[in-house]
Amino acid sequence: MEVQNKNIHQGSAAERKRQSILSKMLAPSSNGFFQKLRIKEGMHGLDLGCGTGQITALLKTLVGESGKITAIDSDETNINLANEAIIGKPDINRSIFRFENIEEWTENEVYDFIYYPLLLQQSRRPLSIFQQMFQGLKVGGFAMLEELNPLEFYCFPNCYAFDRFLELYAKVKEQKSKEPKMITELTDGFHEAGFRNVQAQLVQPSLFKDENKHIASLTMESIAIHLLDKKLTTPTELQALLFELKEFEKQPNTMISLPSIYQIWGYKV
Repeated sequence: MEVQNKNIHQGSAAERKRQSILSKMLAPSSNGFFQKLRIKEGMHGLDLGCGTGQITALLKTLVGESGKITAIDSDETNINLANEAIIGKPDINRSIFRFENIEEWTENEVYDFIYYPLLLQQSRRPLSIFQQMFQGLKVGGFAMLEELNPLEFYCFPNCYAFDRFLELYAKVKEQKSKEPKMITELTDGFHEAGFRNVQAQLVQPSLFKDENKHIASLTMESIAIHLLDKKLTTPTELQALLFELKEFEKQPNTMISLPSIYQIWGYKV
């Protein structure tokens, strides 16, 4: 079986599409999270790792015309796509999309709140990110984090390719060993960075039957290069798994869940 590079070496393109789908899937729970923390008109917030801007737009509706959202992403293509999407939308023109390396970003006491979504798995220095957020907040401000537990995927009915995907993904996570793995480690990181009144909650996954089911195959495509570089699988197996997984996702009677979502927040006092 000949390897199709375009299918398994998509890299950032697959990850970009995956993040876009995740943002849409998370929007209802994210909105509830923002409402719980009382984001209100007139606030200045930062969307740190904004992707293509879906959640940025949601935040802008909450801060209103008198408020402001700044949005930063380390992927320049994401920023370009986000800027293209707001053309002709004056309601979010005060959102500022900025291309900047999140790992190197630093500001002092600028924001009322900072939102950091779904990026700890990619961060080389998670504690440093927490410290940077603390530094960027005004006194009285708060930081919010949403992170997936990537191994808490479920599917129905059983599917070999899906089970093998989870097995390979677990090996990738074990080898990278970058991200906090438990909610207690995330909250401990917030405390260590200086946050107070740190709280957390777990949002249970839902089962999806529409195009959102592609999150599994997109995740596999986004880690394909790493899987091959570390010889965790072969090109032949990877191609076969992707084919079977995509066929499973296409079927109208199959379902795949969103992983559990950790939501954590803390205050700068």
